[in-house]
Amino acid sequence: MGSPWIVRTLAVGVLLAAGCRGRPAAPTPGRVDPSPERREPRYDAAPLRPDEWFEAEIAALHDLVSGGELEEAQPRLAAAWGARPGPEHEERLAEVQGRLLERVLLLKTVSGTVEAPAPHIDIGRQLEAMVRIRNEGEREVRIPAAPRGSSGTLFEFDVVAREYDVRGNVTVVRNRLLLRAEGDLVIPRHGTAEMTLDLGMVGNDRPLDGFRVFTVSGKLRPARLETGPFARWEGIALGSCEIRAFRANWQHLADDPLARLGQAIEKNAPVHLLTACALLEWPQRTAAMDGLVAAVEGSRPIDIVLFTAMEHLTGADLGRSAAAWRAWWPRVRESYFTAPAPPRHPDRPLFETAGELR
Repeated sequence: MGSPWIVRTLAVGVLLAAGCRGRPAAPTPGRVDPSPERREPRYDAAPLRPDEWFEAEIAALHDLVSGGELEEAQPRLAAAWGARPGPEHEERLAEVQGRLLERVLLLKTVSGTVEAPAPHIDIGRQLEAMVRIRNEGEREVRIPAAPRGSSGTLFEFDVVAREYDVRGNVTVVRNRLLLRAEGDLVIPRHGTAEMTLDLGMVGNDRPLDGFRVFTVSGKLRPARLETGPFARWEGIALGSCEIRAFRANWQHLADDPLARLGQAIEKNAPVHLLTACALLEWPQRTAAMDGLVAAVEGSRPIDIVLFTAMEHLTGADLGRSAAAWRAWWPRVRESYFTAPAPPRHPDRPLFETAGELR
């Protein structure tokens, strides 16, 4: 739950954007701002409307806000403030203003997701992310790309690449990307906006005797969210997706990766072994681990690849001990890959580097 001062700051910003005004920040004709020693305002001009008018307006505003008629309430509240209410009516208008702010902050706006249009790609190919923004509310939502006086609407992505190679190395590379929105987004009520964004290479241009798993998590940072006459500024989490990158000609291993894994073990083909391992569907992992544990001996060059494959499949860090894997796997086999899936890759990489912001 957010801090109270953050909520208050956001509330003030929402109201200012909507055109409602409370006490002015600078002196205006007929009004003197309170001094630091005094909290109550001083008035040197009479209200522009009679008390009966303010009573009727405040009652109407309460009804409008309670009924969710915020678009109608906002200009009437602004007009009431402009009529120079006296101290009693000013306090009651401030109460209505607070209730209106609360309702604006509770308006449904948008939700977002990020998916991989191509979850399996070649090493050397750029990554892409498909972003979907759904309007969850009852009002049209507009997200301007670059309004004057702002840094613009941005898509922020954290891209974590885990690299597994045939020498037993597990390397983690992290990159943070900021991409500017190319145009305004206008999403009708219950509608969806969809776009495919180019994330660049983010390290996928480097050759690798193995495979990479990219975890892409995103966030939309709007310049503002306009819903009717109101504006909000919160970020929208997009979730995450995975993209796997393999050496060229990996496609023939994808038709039956479990069978291809067994063939790669028999033929002592380390790159194919790792690639087939990374292509396995979740229900195939138990059978794959059975084969890997049965095949590992511990002293051959291919055993390094077998250890790496088992580490990738399970996320367990048992080192390069065939005895340790053989002792551990039978104890956990029956329940290890049942849904829901355990957290992916809690392993400690041998090398870790950080990518640069671009």
